[in-house]
Parts: sequence; C-alpha cells; structure tokens
Amino acid sequence: MLKKFLILVLAFFSAFSLASAKANYLGFGRKFGILIGPSFNFYSMDLRRFPSVPDSVPRFAGGENLGFFVGGYWEYKFAERSSIQLRGILDVKKAVLVGDVQETLSLEGNDVLGMTRNELSANLTSAKFESLFKYRLFDGISFLGGASLGYRFGSSFKRKE
Repeated sequence: MLKKFLILVLAFFSAFSLASAKANYLGFGRKFGILIGPSFNFYSMDLRRFPSVPDSVPRFAGGENLGFFVGGYWEYKFAERSSIQLRGILDVKKAVLVGDVQETLSLEGNDVLGMTRNELSANLTSAKFESLFKYRLFDGISFLGGASLGYRFGSSFKRKE
C-alpha cells in the first residue's frame, strides 16, 4: 500500500507543463506549450453485467494501473487573471480488474474449498480536445472549467476465468 501511495505522490508532483517564452503572467497575449504527465487509474465494475458471467461471481471487481497523458495547449490571456485555453491530449489508460470467488468443490467425493479468479483487462485509451476558461486565483493556483470532447479508440475488454 505504501508503494502505491508513493507512486501516486510522485505522479502528482511530476506532471508538468513546458510553456513557450512568448508570454508571461504580467502581460496579455498568447502562449503555447506541451502537457506531459503520469496518471494512476482506479477502476471498479459490476462483472455480472456480462451475459456469460454466472451469479456466483462477486458483484464488483476492482483494479488499478499507471497510465500517462501527453498533449499540447494554446492559451490566450485577455484579462489580468483570466484566459482561455485550448488543449489536445492523448490519454492512455489500461487496467486489470480482479474479482475472487470462494467455492466449495467436490474432489473425489470430498468437499474442498476452492477459489475462482475472474480477470477483466480494460484498455480505455482516448484522444481529447478541451476548451477551458482559466481564472488565476493567485500565483501557481488557477481554477479551470469548460468542455471536453473526446474519442475513445477502442474499449477492449478481455475476460479470463
């Protein structure tokens, strides 16, 4: 658990943005740059929604994995604290969800406690375009709000029992 926490903290602090030298926070105008960073993905799912999964399977399975995002942005500052930002991002997210079921099995006439593991692999890679309004509260902290439009390249799911 400590390892996952350290990875999450590292991912939070390692996301960065490289901006062009064309703009600064005191003047108005345009700036552009790249966005790169890791992401720690958590997933939870009801496995019984698949028609081939029996009712003995647990309702929820969970999983996590590391992913990343990469993209670019263009920003236009039109007031001292306000700007409009356009972003294009490729977001790569994958995970393996696991749900275990304890079962009583019959082995040579004896009841034996067994375990069945249900695994579901998910790939939710997408490309997004975001149109955002940015309001700078104070140096280093801004409020972002807006719309996001994306395309998922393929939601591939594989089930293994």
